[in-house]
Amino acid sequence: MKTRTLLFFVMLTLILGAPAGIIGDIVPAPWTRGYNIQKRYEKAENNLEKGSADVKIQAALFLGARKNPRYIRPLGRELLRDLDASSPALGLPRNVPAVKARIAWALGNIGHVKALFYLIPALERTNAIVLQKAGQVEKARKQARDRYNAEKTEAGRNTGKKGPNSVNREPFMKVILRKNRPGPFLKNKGHGLPYSPDLYWTLSDDFKVFSSGGKNDSTYVVRQEGFNYLNISFSLFSAIGKIYNNRFNKKAAERDRARVIKVVGGILRTGRYAFLRGAAALTLGNVGGIGALSELDAAYRTEKNPEVRVKISQAVLQNDRTRTEHYRNILNGLAGEKVAVRFVAATSLRELALGEALGKLRAALKVEDVPAIRRILRKAIENSYLDSIKVVQ
Repeated sequence: MKTRTLLFFVMLTLILGAPAGIIGDIVPAPWTRGYNIQKRYEKAENNLEKGSADVKIQAALFLGARKNPRYIRPLGRELLRDLDASSPALGLPRNVPAVKARIAWALGNIGHVKALFYLIPALERTNAIVLQKAGQVEKARKQARDRYNAEKTEAGRNTGKKGPNSVNREPFMKVILRKNRPGPFLKNKGHGLPYSPDLYWTLSDDFKVFSSGGKNDSTYVVRQEGFNYLNISFSLFSAIGKIYNNRFNKKAAERDRARVIKVVGGILRTGRYAFLRGAAALTLGNVGGIGALSELDAAYRTEKNPEVRVKISQAVLQNDRTRTEHYRNILNGLAGEKVAVRFVAATSLRELALGEALGKLRAALKVEDVPAIRRILRKAIENSYLDSIKVVQ
């Protein structure tokens, strides 16, 4: 009798004092550490759904850091919430790009294949938003160019005329825009200028239209981080790549591979910005498979940007190291004169760790003058050297 009574109290103590999640969904006793941890998770879930932008970010980082697949669904629901080009709630403070990008990071850090159920549609929707905003930018630029040409013509007609009805104006100064940069997303208009005053930054119009509480305004502080929809796309690419780069997910993620290749490959072939095309190429390299290689080969034949071509070559060699054409392409980029291309090529060789590239890397380090690239080359040489070591039996 005493033995059974003692066993009963031992089991009761283990059940009530167990940390959250160890024994089913039993709530731990209030005086245990498990109880406090579970309450923190419950608070984070509530903040993720109902909090302000900065609170949502903290909740996403907290839930993602523990790598618990249990929180994939609440994170995924919040990621897709209002993420639609036609949604009137897209521009609300709770949906600023910084929030969505951190949620994408959290899902990628958890690394479970279930996250693909949310990441793939999020990537499709984000790409649609980017295309819509880019179209608005091009339309605004065209209107501004037409207005400039009209005013220039009018100013030329009135130059030198004297009289009470003549109009003498200073020559209209043309604003030079580089076409390879995305313009403002023009969500708000309140500054009275044809362009946002700082020309390119995504959320700049918000700063001009709304008054701010400064550091005490949490939404303003989050917007100051400067995240835009390209950042969301990059975070989504990174999250998908992490999931497929995990060898434990290879079989489980197989059923989603075709859809991932279709979506990511479409962005690689037709994306408007080289930044996104390069990220898409690296993601396909992590996804792997014959379908991914076919997409990479097709994009390589039509791609003109040298940085993107180097990233495509890295993705191909990540899956098939016999493709010498891509190896030569990376080496050509490393020996080129453009700093950006050399940076990408050095990074690719660092990640690939090709033993046969050891001599080329040492030669490149001797003549490289950019400190950042030199640091990457040193690490690339170390990785290449480790790869070249042969085990002697």
